[in-house]
Amino acid sequence: MAKQIRSLLADLQRDELLEIINELCKLSKKNKQFVEVFVQGSDAVDYSSIMEGAKKKIYGKFFTPSGNPRTPKLGEARKIVNETAKMLKGQTALIAELKLYFVTVGTDFTEQFGDMYEGFYNSMESMFESFLKEIAAKPELVETFMDDVQEIHRTSRMMGWGYQDQLEGMMEDFCRQHGVTNPFIR
Repeated sequence: MAKQIRSLLADLQRDELLEIINELCKLSKKNKQFVEVFVQGSDAVDYSSIMEGAKKKIYGKFFTPSGNPRTPKLGEARKIVNETAKMLKGQTALIAELKLYFVTVGTDFTEQFGDMYEGFYNSMESMFESFLKEIAAKPELVETFMDDVQEIHRTSRMMGWGYQDQLEGMMEDFCRQHGVTNPFIR
């Protein structure tokens, strides 16, 4: 599909390309935000606004605006993480923060709402693994996220389906591979 679009765009004139970009920006706020991030570069981008918006949307897939639990929409929350991560290309710490936020909200949800089903925990675990992969290139970021990781560990005690054990195993492997101190060690 990308090759087809590329070949279609290759024949267009500059003005035609600009018109397409303009129409895409009008079509959705995400498109406009992506173009702004891509064109402006990291110095001119309001990353805090992007992060705040994404976190609010993720939270809304687990909780109502008043903070009450709702039926979690894991797929939609993951989609928000993935789309925002594409927009934040190259911003490793922010992408890692967003992925860990997903796990934090899911773990808090379980703490408040009660034990969840296996697929729910699998989703949390795979996002935690994705968080670890994100910071693998910069293991020094573990220190940045130490408090949040430790809080997830504390909160996940007594949760079902071996959730805490899985998180511990992933963290232990990561720390061993990258020579960093394991924040899960009690």
